[in-house]
Amino acid sequence: MRRTVALPALVTLFLVVIVTFGWQAVHHEREHRLFEDSRRAADLMAARLESHIEARLTIGRNLRLNWAHGGIKGFDDFRSQARSAYELFGDFQAINWIDPAGIIRWVTPLEGNEAARNLNVRNLELPAAALAAAERTGTVQVTPPITLAQGGNGFATYFPLRRDGKPEGFLNIVFRSGPLIVSALRGETGSATTSSLPTATGRSIGRAVPPCCRATRKPRRRCARSVSATGPGRCR
Repeated sequence: MRRTVALPALVTLFLVVIVTFGWQAVHHEREHRLFEDSRRAADLMAARLESHIEARLTIGRNLRLNWAHGGIKGFDDFRSQARSAYELFGDFQAINWIDPAGIIRWVTPLEGNEAARNLNVRNLELPAAALAAAERTGTVQVTPPITLAQGGNGFATYFPLRRDGKPEGFLNIVFRSGPLIVSALRGETGSATTSSLPTATGRSIGRAVPPCCRATRKPRRRCARSVSATGPGRCR
């Protein structure tokens, strides 16, 4: 009788053990799939954000090339082309010109960025380091995340400007983190894509090409305001 009573109890015990191990295995597999899905999603978001930022840096390279070729001769030219770039991508915080002394002189748009005008970048630790590196290397430099003079968090890029071999300050593009990340994750690329253009050094850079120019050949007014390597672009 004791064996008869003990057997069902033993079977029950084994069933409990099996179910427990089975549940743990399923739970572990579920956690593993969740981890893998999260990792893939994070990789996708990182790649999308990197591509998103690179497209905007292309605008900076084009503006720098315009400056070097004499397409930007003063404030009016700068404001016109910077405004076109600003309207092309809605997630720029500001596009500025910094004089050789490191002071922000021209700000586009001025509204919402008043605190940046006449700011000496060389007095700010992280921006000063990026500016000095751009000056030393002749290449674009990006700050780590910083608190912006306008308020909020973001980062800044510095493109050294030269004309006829002489340094003429820096192009400064400022990004606020929130709007940039939101537009990247939504897949908003702005009204431009990029195509390759050779430069005098043999490197290729992007040129902004509004999609309406490719699709309809009858662009809206705003869509015609692309920024190319030779000046403000126009749909054909």
